Amino acid sequence: MIISENVFVGISLHNKYFSKRNISTLLKYSYYWVNELLFLVADSLNRYNYMLKFRINEKTAVKKSHIEGEQVLNMLFKIISDNKITKPLITIKKWDEYVPFISDVQNNLEYLLKHNPMFRNDLTILSQKYLKDKIGLDYMDSDSIKISSKYIIEEMAISIYISEYTKYHCEIYPGEDIGLVNEIYSNKYGTNILNSILNNKLQERQYFSLKFE
Repeated sequence: MIISENVFVGISLHNKYFSKRNISTLLKYSYYWVNELLFLVADSLNRYNYMLKFRINEKTAVKKSHIEGEQVLNMLFKIISDNKITKPLITIKKWDEYVPFISDVQNNLEYLLKHNPMFRNDLTILSQKYLKDKIGLDYMDSDSIKISSKYIIEEMAISIYISEYTKYHCEIYPGEDIGLVNEIYSNKYGTNILNSILNNKLQERQYFSLKFE
């Protein structure tokens, strides 16, 4: 049971799970155990996927991501309107609305990547898995792994930032925890790593993998 009153959900572009039906179901369940719900549309994050899939430059990939992100935003607004949602209190934000605030967390994660061999190895393995399973690449050059790693680092930074620095301490997503966040919180890379990443008093971060069949 989720005990946090404030929850956030990252909406990935092209994730089939985030259908109108599943989002409507999530909103109905949220009525009973959530006061405030943040939907975060991960539009510009998807630029990395387009760069990898289509070998386009970052500027073009960002533009394409924003166009498709608008479609997701419109879908969310329509679902809320159609279901006449009055509770929980819903906020919808785009990815770039948080990016300006994550630089410290992101830089500290990149420092960890540079100086912690175990973290670097785990991130490389995760990046390769992402390239194979999500992007469909069999041949992975160093540039592809680097771009995939940037995707994961940015996604982790947003997740950690929102959990620790905003009122939304609980994250819901239909899958495993974001990147290597769980490993960081469980002190796999050292007992003081999380403190060094945050420079902040720790909140009661929660993560729930939630799916409606």
